[in-house]
Amino acid sequence: MERTSKTRRYLHGPLVRAAGVAALAAATLVIGSIPAKAGTTTSATLTISAATGGALNLSVPASLAFPGVTLNGTAQTSSAAFPGCAANSGAPCANGVDVNDTTGSGAGWNVQLSYSQFTTTASNTLAASGTLSEQSAPAFVCDTTGCSDAANSAIVTPVALTAGTASPILDAAAGTGVGDQNSTSNFQIAIPPTTVAGSYSSTFTFTIVSGP
Repeated sequence: MERTSKTRRYLHGPLVRAAGVAALAAATLVIGSIPAKAGTTTSATLTISAATGGALNLSVPASLAFPGVTLNGTAQTSSAAFPGCAANSGAPCANGVDVNDTTGSGAGWNVQLSYSQFTTTASNTLAASGTLSEQSAPAFVCDTTGCSDAANSAIVTPVALTAGTASPILDAAAGTGVGDQNSTSNFQIAIPPTTVAGSYSSTFTFTIVSGP
């Protein structure tokens, strides 16, 4: 009898343990079936600051020589240009209207020209208005890689200029004209048949202001 009783207790032990294993396996499967949590997000930020001392910088050639004419009793013209520099030829361009916008504003800009009346040493003059004009506003090209070429927004050529009055001759639309770039600029002088012979000179003053 004791031997039989021991046998029964021995047989029940593995059965209980087997049931426990089965229960543990079932629990493991339930845990594995829980849906994964939705992904979490990260907010990324970046602050870009304008260069210290950022500004609008402008440079132009020191002189501009118009071809001479011989009076012949008819109205004539004489034209001259700043030739400019090829794209990515280095900064600044010494042969063109060179603009370097490091403000970081993206506001655009415009180049204005004022000139003194053409005069000879004998005080003969060309008319203050109707004499000088800017004939074209060609596209700017980058002096170095990475600039944003100026896109003309408001200049309509030819631009009739009046002595002593600043007038826009080149410009960059908002969002363009960032970095270092240059352009040619083409000028023409109207010479009436009644002009007095002589060597005429003038001072051109270029300025740059923010906004097209």
